[in-house]
Amino acid sequence: MRSRKWDGTPHRDNWTWQLGSDEYGRWLWMPDNTPVLTSRETYPETFSAVAGLRFFPHDAAGAPRTDWSAFMVPAHAARQRPQQLYCDVTCALSAGQGLIEFIDLDLDVEQLGTGPVRVLDDDEFETRRRAMRYPEPVAQRARTTAAELVRLMRRPAEPFAGRWRSWLRLAAAGDYPELPAPATVPA
Repeated sequence: MRSRKWDGTPHRDNWTWQLGSDEYGRWLWMPDNTPVLTSRETYPETFSAVAGLRFFPHDAAGAPRTDWSAFMVPAHAARQRPQQLYCDVTCALSAGQGLIEFIDLDLDVEQLGTGPVRVLDDDEFETRRRAMRYPEPVAQRARTTAAELVRLMRRPAEPFAGRWRSWLRLAAAGDYPELPAPATVPA
């Protein structure tokens, strides 16, 4: 999986295991301690991820949506970490030959445990929108998508209502070899 910023700057690269698809979208698994290579602009080094599901939604006709993806992390008592539902507002999703790529548009929507659903990084979105000259339709779509995600997560509606837990059980039952660090080194 690879994400970039609007201007093509690398953002994050990491491996995931494809679990399958359902009527809501495509489900992938990222085991605990998966290496995530990050842009030097954003983070100075590779870090190890917490285990979770990556979700790429489909529209009603079954076509991949390009405007958001989610990362769903179960609660982890030993780490004193609550459940986390985290969505990236995106565009330009492409998938092929074992690689999913998308543009991260900075806006994120998050809920920790049963806490409030919050839009994150609005200031970062505004700064990059101006600096990278996001076209106005792209900026408007990003804001509309963030508002839609807030509504879906507050209800909650699927895939946030609980469908993800069945995929989590499937992922947890699997035996995954240790993954190498991603091969791409961001600039």
